[in-house]
Amino acid sequence: MTTRLDRLVALLDSGATPVVRATAARQIGGIQRQHPEELFRLLSRVYEYIGSKSWDTRIAAAQAIEAIAKEVPEWDPNSDDIKPAADKTEDEEDDIEYLNFGQFNVDSVIRHGRLLLGSAGREYEDDGLEGLNPAQRVAAQRAQMRKRLGIGAEFLGDDLLADEDIAVKSPLANAAVAKRKPEPVSEPKAEEAQIDMSKLSARERNRLKRKARLEGSKKKKVDVRTASSAGPSSSSTLASAAGPVVGSAVSVTEQSGDNAAIVVEATRASNREAVFAISAGRWAFSGLAAMLSVDLFDASWEVRHGAGMALREVLKHHGFGAGRAAGFSAEENSRRNQLFLEDLCVRLCCVFALDRFGDFVSDHVVAPVRETCAQALGAASQWAAQALVQSTQAALLQLIARGETGPWEVRHAGLSAMRYVVAVRRDLAPLLAGGALDAALGALRAADDDVRAVAAETLLPLADTLVTCQPHRLLDVVGAAWDALSGSIDDLAAAASAVLALLARLFTHEEVRSAVSAASITDARFSQSVLVPQLYSFLRHALLGVRRAALQTLLAMAKMTGGVCNAILLRLVFQNILLETDNEVRALSRDLWTKLLPDAAQAGLGVDILGSMFAVACTPIGSSLARSLLLDPLPHGVTRHNVDAPMLSQDLGLIPRDMVLRCRVEAAAALGQL
Repeated sequence: MTTRLDRLVALLDSGATPVVRATAARQIGGIQRQHPEELFRLLSRVYEYIGSKSWDTRIAAAQAIEAIAKEVPEWDPNSDDIKPAADKTEDEEDDIEYLNFGQFNVDSVIRHGRLLLGSAGREYEDDGLEGLNPAQRVAAQRAQMRKRLGIGAEFLGDDLLADEDIAVKSPLANAAVAKRKPEPVSEPKAEEAQIDMSKLSARERNRLKRKARLEGSKKKKVDVRTASSAGPSSSSTLASAAGPVVGSAVSVTEQSGDNAAIVVEATRASNREAVFAISAGRWAFSGLAAMLSVDLFDASWEVRHGAGMALREVLKHHGFGAGRAAGFSAEENSRRNQLFLEDLCVRLCCVFALDRFGDFVSDHVVAPVRETCAQALGAASQWAAQALVQSTQAALLQLIARGETGPWEVRHAGLSAMRYVVAVRRDLAPLLAGGALDAALGALRAADDDVRAVAAETLLPLADTLVTCQPHRLLDVVGAAWDALSGSIDDLAAAASAVLALLARLFTHEEVRSAVSAASITDARFSQSVLVPQLYSFLRHALLGVRRAALQTLLAMAKMTGGVCNAILLRLVFQNILLETDNEVRALSRDLWTKLLPDAAQAGLGVDILGSMFAVACTPIGSSLARSLLLDPLPHGVTRHNVDAPMLSQDLGLIPRDMVLRCRVEAAAALGQL
């Protein structure tokens, strides 16, 4: 009979909508609140879905981990509420050899580590962990992971299957056959192993390899025929004849038929919960964190993505207790906590160096593994000491520098992680600003558009700090941002929105506006007559976020001495009000129009321009707008998708009549303000 927990866990995967899955995740957290003793059971059940192939399932599983973590009290063994242990007991956690940044070298990791792609075909391999108990399994996985990272070990080969692997036979079958009486038995496996691979074509060899691997991944069975006179003890005898299987259970099933057959089947014991259980006086999430730190380097990107999300949620709420144990002093526990966090930060930096999985959606690159791992690093840095945060930044700067001459993904990952570390540790912004600024300025001048985008996003949380801590470099940032914007006119330019958002944030500060105004006297690059026209083409950009950011930048620049008002800008803002279908962008256009009106008299709006504005606003609804009455903001020779085509043609099948009427009324009100 299924329990309530069974149904809730199943909904994480089978929920009809994200709302249903999120509700199930919250209710799993409610179970933890009502039954705190069920923590390890809940974690083991949810963990099964962390690496699901379904994106929605992984998100729901991470939400369930967060809901569970919220209901677990913060672990502080040195608090008055927790009695210290009388004697410190040794366990596996004390024997773990933590990684540290002294061992981290980007070049070594990239040279010796195994690249993490979408999949490396490891789904068809035997991981060599069958028959190990939970502690041995985690230890073996940690050893494999260190080899894959290239830290303290040489590079493991990429060969999925060697020719001699065809001859591998089940150890369980070998043991059972050895115990049986000698009799002629057909062994198809032996025949397959004797195939001369040199006489087969490449296609035939690959087919045999895949077949052998698939068969090896199935459950190992031995069909042992016995005499009909065998007594009830035959099952146990056969089970013992098969030999013990460590960490597994042996099930013996009688088969129907004249010749009584018994199938001895090796099945893995249900020991998932034991992996997450910890000894008394330890951090409750130690087992889960150990599993997730190994999953970060799984060949499948879905498993890495889920592990990053789960670590983020655990560290967000329980990073303080990580590595702490009862029986140690507060100072020793703080040291253990920092060792644990440093080990995790090193692993995450290795992921940044090795992960190459990415996809492109609309205008920007999607790197789910690197993004979630960057968020996990930000969550870890929340609890890190100042020295560890600075060591983390130094490692990220290595990644960014290595990416300048190497794979762009490494630079992209380093900047993404830097963004979250800087955003989380605002208290250390004066210490982090210098290194982050140097790296971001170099990336803003990079040829790759996605690198420029993440560089601008990295500088966003530092904008306020730059004004107070790095005032002498404000013009460098502003100049680099405008230079990056000049190459982002294309429809799918990922950097446009991020760079415009950075400029809008910078120009909200009086210090920046004053510095730009003063620099314009001697440097024409900072003149308003040069800067403002660069924004014209973004007012009717195909992407909504770009249009919004362009208006926000102009609103901030309108506060500068001398203003930004001119006849061209007035016409373009009026066209924004007339053609824009998004309410927020249209509201920003009205605000900018109001800001420009005091200087409209000096803008030089002639009678012909005003006449064209009135004429286009008075076009009957349903009739196409005369394009000759509108101003094209694109530079000569540049073409891109026309986002205003439905409104210009007055296609009421695509644009609701109410929306057209609302735009006309607001445009008429704007003309009335003149």
